[in-house]
Amino acid sequence: TDELTGLPNRRWFFDELTRRVAEAKRTGKSVWMVIADIDHFKSVNDTYGHQKGDAVLKSWGEVSARSEEPFARYGGEEFAQVMQDGHTVEEVQKILSRFSSDFGTSSESILNGDRRTVSYGIARLDPSDTPDTLMRKADQALYHSKYSGRDRLSIYSETPEGPAFQTLPILTSNQLLQAQTANT
Repeated sequence: TDELTGLPNRRWFFDELTRRVAEAKRTGKSVWMVIADIDHFKSVNDTYGHQKGDAVLKSWGEVSARSEEPFARYGGEEFAQVMQDGHTVEEVQKILSRFSSDFGTSSESILNGDRRTVSYGIARLDPSDTPDTLMRKADQALYHSKYSGRDRLSIYSETPEGPAFQTLPILTSNQLLQAQTANT
C-alpha cells in the first residue's frame, strides 16, 4: 500500500495486472490499461508546497478509484488502472472525463482556484501482449498525450507502419451531462 494515498502500490498493481491479463487471455476477453499523470505536478509542489501537493495526490486517488477496476499509485504523480472488458472507446472517454472533472473541482478547492488537469495513456490488450508490453503501450500513449498538449487521452494502436494514437479530448462537464441525458 502507498502510505500517502492509501492506494495499492506499483508492485501490487503489476501482480494484479498479470492476473487480469492471464484471465482475459483464458476467457478470450480483453482489458484496457490506463496510465494517468497529473499535468505540471512539479509546479504544485514548487508553488504551494509539498503538503498541498500531497493533498492533490490524495484527492486524485479518491476521485479515480473504482472497486471493480484495480487502481494504484504507479509512481510520483502517475497512477495506473486496469479497466474491464466491454467498455467502448466512448465509454472509456466518459469515465476518464468524469475522473478529470471531479479532480479538477477537488484540486481547485485545495489550491485556492488553481484547477489541475490529467493526461492519460491507454492501451487495449491484444492477444500477443504480456503485462510488460501492455504497460509499455499505455506509457507510449501517455507520452503522446503529454506531447500533444496535455489534458487529453491517447489510445495506442498498432499499425503495419508502427504505433499510432487516437487522441481524444477530455469531455467538459456540459458534454458529460449531455451524453448522460442522451443515454436516458
